[in-house]
Amino acid sequence: RGTTTVSTVAGVANFTDLRLGPSPDGPGQRLELVFTSDVGCTSGAAACLGVSSAGFDIAGAVSYMLVDTQPGDAIAGELIPVQPVVRIYDASRRLYTYFVLARDRINVSRIQEYRDAKAEYTDLRIDAQGSWVLRFHLLATTMERFTVDSLPFTVTATTPVGLRVVLSPAPALPFGVPPVVRVVDRFNNTVTTWDRPINASLLRDKTPSNAPLYGNISLLPSQGVASFASADPVPNSTTGRVIGLGLTEAGTGWSVHFTTDDIAPVTSNELSMDAAYDVASLIVDVAPRGAFDRREFLIQPQVQAVAARTGRVGRSQPQQRIGRPVCDASSRRSSLHGPIDRRVGPG
Repeated sequence: RGTTTVSTVAGVANFTDLRLGPSPDGPGQRLELVFTSDVGCTSGAAACLGVSSAGFDIAGAVSYMLVDTQPGDAIAGELIPVQPVVRIYDASRRLYTYFVLARDRINVSRIQEYRDAKAEYTDLRIDAQGSWVLRFHLLATTMERFTVDSLPFTVTATTPVGLRVVLSPAPALPFGVPPVVRVVDRFNNTVTTWDRPINASLLRDKTPSNAPLYGNISLLPSQGVASFASADPVPNSTTGRVIGLGLTEAGTGWSVHFTTDDIAPVTSNELSMDAAYDVASLIVDVAPRGAFDRREFLIQPQVQAVAARTGRVGRSQPQQRIGRPVCDASSRRSSLHGPIDRRVGPG
């Protein structure tokens, strides 16, 4: 079908819209095109010049698609190193050498030309890390849609560029909402391989402050995430008490600044403290154990200062000390040796 008779121009006949009609013998036939001309023929004679094309196959109706080359693992934002190749087959497993369109979808639709018996992609990339599958769609007719999926492949984060605050702190000691910070690349993927400490410091009105920031102010991230909720400023294996990062000073304009090596820092949202946290009482958090005559306790005592309003670990004035303990058992008193005055640290 189409324009089957074409005039020559400078001895060349260009056919532009030939197409095959239905084959009377069904799909899977091998055909060739025969071209003839009546140039130089006498009146009433048959065509004098003729030539045949190379043979070609007629494929049947599309039956399935196959991802012939699977996509390889990639780095976020960079070209997938092994780009996929998709092929189309009929029910007799005959390969289509040409089809109009083959499509894949990654966030937005991409269209790839199908030629030379394949749809060969060259510039696919994915920005987000994770496990991915590419799905290819082919609309064979107005009613038939064919789909094929690639095998799963992995996209990993690229070079880290900075820190991001996942959770900003809320006022309290420790913070009512403990801050969480993660290491990210330029596509906001978490860089799980980062192994350098993330450090916290206080800002007030966006400038460094000398006010104390209690708790563990330096954490090694786990899988690229540092959760300051798990920080314990005073090792305490006996009670398992967890004391996170916290601020005790009253005022407005406070924020926590997070830094690490070689990449951009980040600052939390600003927060306000209505009042300072003052000590209302003391509790013995770790009792002494294993005392022998004139020997050190095997487990030394730990005393904590408790805030009046919340019952949480509070702030003691720098000049205050906890000390002068007395040994007393059934009204029998004994002398106590060693440093018996200790300045209050973070609670």
